[in-house]
Amino acid sequence: MGQAGVRDPEARKELYASLKTLATSPASGRVTDVIEKLFKDPEVAKSFDEFKNLEKEILQPAATGLAARLLAENDGDTKAASNAYRDKLKTLDETFSNFGKPLFDGRDGVTQAASAALEDATNGKYSALATLGDNYESMSTGSKLLTAGLIVYGAKAGADKAAEGEYREATKEFAAASKGTAELLAGATKSLVDLGKNAQQRVALRYGAAALDVAEFAAKIAPGIGVAASAASLGINVDKAKGGNAGYALAAAGDVIGVLGGLVNYIPGGIVPGAIASGIGAAISAGGELLGNFIDQNDLADERQRLFAGLDQLSKNLREPLATADSARIKFLTTDLNLKPEQIQALLQDNPKLADGPLGTESELHTILKLTKNAKLTSDETYRLLDGVFKGASSLSEDVLKRKAVLDTFFRYAYTIPAQDKGELKKLFEGGANNDNLDAEFKTLLLGAARALN
Repeated sequence: MGQAGVRDPEARKELYASLKTLATSPASGRVTDVIEKLFKDPEVAKSFDEFKNLEKEILQPAATGLAARLLAENDGDTKAASNAYRDKLKTLDETFSNFGKPLFDGRDGVTQAASAALEDATNGKYSALATLGDNYESMSTGSKLLTAGLIVYGAKAGADKAAEGEYREATKEFAAASKGTAELLAGATKSLVDLGKNAQQRVALRYGAAALDVAEFAAKIAPGIGVAASAASLGINVDKAKGGNAGYALAAAGDVIGVLGGLVNYIPGGIVPGAIASGIGAAISAGGELLGNFIDQNDLADERQRLFAGLDQLSKNLREPLATADSARIKFLTTDLNLKPEQIQALLQDNPKLADGPLGTESELHTILKLTKNAKLTSDETYRLLDGVFKGASSLSEDVLKRKAVLDTFFRYAYTIPAQDKGELKKLFEGGANNDNLDAEFKTLLLGAARALN
């Protein structure tokens, strides 16, 4: 096959086109194996000199596919996968060096930094990503491929080590550095999503082994997909991406929905793990960065309904609010109030309108934000406060309008509170709960708020 390309320019072009297609397919993790075999013949390797975009069009997407494949082959162990990835890059570098085109440039001072950053990423540390982003366009090919591994393994480590937020912020800076960095993040996300598609279709993910069990995949690897998808939605500028190769990953956001949504039913319990919920949210409700400019809003609403209708593990009263979630509201809850996806889901159980409609008025959420800032509450304390208030309202009546009326009263009262720390806020709530002049139902909410701050 390779020698046919040497002799016939048209055959060579067809071979290149096939590799390019394979590199962006769910089988991208095998492209480096094919290239190694082809390029062991120096004549074949030299004949590919005419293709000036080999790195960008084939090697980079193939590298993210390889990193994802090795994650599956090593059962989600980022350390083991990272070591195997380095070994594969070393072999690939030797292949390219044999015809005078080494992947790693000895004069490239970034290579050691990229290698160290890859090691850090497997430990959930991402401080070097911004610097790598700034230097990305001038890096050697090998350093770029190391960085591709960092993006993939960093997402999984973020899920494992509860460092999703750190990963999202780091990749946001990285993706903003250049068109190339945005495309790398998009490609890494797509490679992880392709892993999920393969798992659902029972495609063998581990070399020489049976297909990875879907439940096993859902537990070990799916959270990494969620973190990567959430990071991509935050980090990729749609206007920049629409004109570049990152657009394919954005347009494929429906795959994120399908893969993560389909895996939910393999996860025990009724609450979706935070990392996976973040990934679904990135695709369907978190501001539209990933999907909004590509799908008509009515179609998007239909897709949400279709997805959540099939998630049997979710309770019915949770499926509906998630399916109709308002993007601005979700963004406020996750960004301004810093609530975790699991916490939002738990709050929705008692107050389904939290995600898509007013609690009473939009200002009421800003009342909570004012309280949290003035009283210096942590995100967990904010969650407990809201949980106490909502549970108190739910205990009073099944009548939605009656619950809404008592919540209105609570939030109007809360807006006037001048508390400067948690202890002072708790005393003010306790004082109200013991005030005989206040309505009994209102006092129930005050008592719930006070207990939440214990």
